[in-house]
Amino acid sequence: MLGAPKEEFMQIIKLLADVIPSGSSIVFDYPDEKSYTDQAGARAKKQAAMAAGAGEKMLASYSYEEMELLLSDSSFLIYEHLTPTETTGQYFAAYNQANPNHTMTAFDNVNYCLAFKNSPD
Repeated sequence: MLGAPKEEFMQIIKLLADVIPSGSSIVFDYPDEKSYTDQAGARAKKQAAMAAGAGEKMLASYSYEEMELLLSDSSFLIYEHLTPTETTGQYFAAYNQANPNHTMTAFDNVNYCLAFKNSPD
């Protein structure tokens, strides 16, 4: 779904909400609101340039608040949300401590989201 416009992403979330039972989870990553601006990290800028070169323009990015609202409109609640800094700390800290000359970090400007479908009211 590289570069899907916000409307298409919203339709996919609504479709999932229609076909999966309450209590089900979805996991996905998404570009944050700085991804395609001058504030983006070097890797995010390079990814956008490579996608554009391949004819796949990146079309959407989201703030946490936008993502929370988009999901809640389809009865999903965010259970866990990780920024790149949080992802690096949670998943790469032990490796980085053991391998200080070859550290790893999460991708710039990409957040990870675990959401579950709430029971309709």
